[in-house]
Amino acid sequence: MLFQPRSSVRYTSILWDELQPYPGRLDLSLRMALVTTLVAVTAMALQVPEAAISCYLVFFAFRADAGSGILIAIGLLVGATIGILLAIVCLMVVADEPALRLALVAFFTFGGMYLTQASRAGPPIGTVAMVFAFVMTLYDIVPIPELLIRGLAWMWVVVFFPVVYLIAIHLIAGHSPARRLRSAIAERLEVAGQLLSSGDHAAKRVAATLLAEGNGELKKYATPAAPVELAAPE
Repeated sequence: MLFQPRSSVRYTSILWDELQPYPGRLDLSLRMALVTTLVAVTAMALQVPEAAISCYLVFFAFRADAGSGILIAIGLLVGATIGILLAIVCLMVVADEPALRLALVAFFTFGGMYLTQASRAGPPIGTVAMVFAFVMTLYDIVPIPELLIRGLAWMWVVVFFPVVYLIAIHLIAGHSPARRLRSAIAERLEVAGQLLSSGDHAAKRVAATLLAEGNGELKKYATPAAPVELAAPE
């Protein structure tokens, strides 16, 4: 008996759902494209190396609300600074021991990736691990200490100016986390009211989607939102 695998249908529907527009998606895409363009233009104008890493940081750190976006951006800068300083100190000790450097790379990579998922301060810790592992490999490419220190200084710049642009765009055109939280709660209350009044198929489908999403995003919005702002009227 011929039949179509259910997995292919499920993955196709998931892909279709992910491509559907939702409120604020166009605005988020435009702001992210603007920041990426500014980062690329600045890197080309000032001849900053590794422009691809700077652009990647924009996709890695961009958030829908201003509160989380600013916190993540500052955390990335702090994490990169700690990672560079920590790597320099470790290089002073294990520069001539490739086995120890490889062990440190494995330890920090595993520990950083684990803590990225297991702790609330995930992205900054992941940045420390990524920067540390990258710096540990640079000694084999640039064994001259002066050139290595200069390269690390440029690496800090690679992280610094995307963070500045991210903070600026969130301050100028960012969305308040309290407003997004109120909007999400209002949407859930409206769907609950539709279920109680009519219980039609469309309301059940929306309710199932909201239940599948959970309250993870709401908790992210509630953390940076001040109680006074939450209570303030629109």
